[in-house]
Amino acid sequence: MTLGNGTFAAANSPLFNTVTAAVPEPHHYALLLAGLMVILVTAKRRRRLLTARV
Repeated sequence: MTLGNGTFAAANSPLFNTVTAAVPEPHHYALLLAGLMVILVTAKRRRRLLTARV
């Protein structure tokens, strides 16, 4: 990597010490989707039971 002054940065310099964000695994998205579906089904069931009583 060339710096602005024409010199090169070493691989162990602070320029290369960056933090990378973790990439979620596909099963994390599957668990999130499954949890949201459980919440939606529960809410729909409760709403249906409450309207049937009135």
